[in-house]
Amino acid sequence: MLAKMDVEREIEVIEIEATVNNNFDDIKLSLGNTQVYCQIKDKDNISYNDLKIKDNQIIIKGEGQELSNGINLLFLKNIDITCNTQFLGFSACKMSNVYIIPLSREKAGTIVSDFYKYNEKRESHIVQFFNVCLDKRRLNIKREILPSIDIYDIHLLEKTINVGKNFLEFENILYIEGKPGVGKSHLVTCLAKEYQNSLVYRFWVSNQDKDYKARLIYQNFLTDISKELFQDYRYRTEDEIIDYLSKNRKAVIIDGLDHVENYQNDELVSFSKFINKLKDKCKTIVLSRPLKMKIDWTKQHLANWNFEETKTVLEELYLISDYKTCRDIYELTDGYPILVRFVTEHFKQYNEMPLSGKLNGIDDYYEGIISNTNILVALTLFLSTRSFIMKSEISLFLKDELSEIVMEFIESHPY
Repeated sequence: MLAKMDVEREIEVIEIEATVNNNFDDIKLSLGNTQVYCQIKDKDNISYNDLKIKDNQIIIKGEGQELSNGINLLFLKNIDITCNTQFLGFSACKMSNVYIIPLSREKAGTIVSDFYKYNEKRESHIVQFFNVCLDKRRLNIKREILPSIDIYDIHLLEKTINVGKNFLEFENILYIEGKPGVGKSHLVTCLAKEYQNSLVYRFWVSNQDKDYKARLIYQNFLTDISKELFQDYRYRTEDEIIDYLSKNRKAVIIDGLDHVENYQNDELVSFSKFINKLKDKCKTIVLSRPLKMKIDWTKQHLANWNFEETKTVLEELYLISDYKTCRDIYELTDGYPILVRFVTEHFKQYNEMPLSGKLNGIDDYYEGIISNTNILVALTLFLSTRSFIMKSEISLFLKDELSEIVMEFIESHPY
């Protein structure tokens, strides 16, 4: 019942060992104005002929159980009975105001597992939550105290500055393409404010993201947006999700499709098909690095910032208003957002530019700061593992001199 409350969100209150004026007191359920009283009998060899209703009682093999004036559910294991209806999703046989439900512990476990087929972690959370309730003798469980619905985080670690980028008018779908670090994800934050009734899904938020791989799986994508839209854990098909988005006139913004192509390519076809179905129902915006996959969506290229946009970011984000400094940073980076960030972080720390001349791209910048051969050799440590390394562990992998070089580099370029 707790799993049903969590997944379907129809049950509002579960009261265990309820204080009532009848014998159906194992569980009392509140569904709006409807009260449902449940009794669980662990009896063997029960058949339909062993049950009789008389004088507001159900008699089980001669033993009377007082009924409530509301809806009564009687759960029996392995009862030989023909079900003729359903209640709360259970197959049941209705006798007067009593629903006889055959349900074994094994079957109950299967039902719960099916509920959480696409949310396996949630099942363990609910089991843990239930155990805590029992330990604390919290026998009146309200829906609002359930653990919050877990959806993927879409918030970026860095602050977004709206530089006022304009984008094309479009009928159904707009594909915004841009190179790494040009500000696509920050543009999504701005677009979400412009389209306030929007659904945002990101395939990447940061290198620290514990859900990074899970986000790239198509079924996880459907499950996550279903939870966000409906605020429950019911399974819904892509057509049900798309119909809901269409009826509620929501815009959908999908950020970082290139991550699927690069790291979970076998899922890309499913995402592409979904987007093509989606665009016929509601406004859809997709942001990505250039894709190898052929697409026929209306495309806009996201360019570097111009000087005024660069100046806006430097003033608002870094509190740099000196015109010459702003101009120097712009000339060095050509307004490439990720380079503006790196160069400005260096300037704030050392009051000087990290490099001279003009950077033609991110590779120019990296080559400039790791031109020293010893630095290059030392940094190969980070090519040898995808795990995070603690500062205290660096000396375990590298000899003294190389270890010191890495530590100096980290101190010099913390950003």
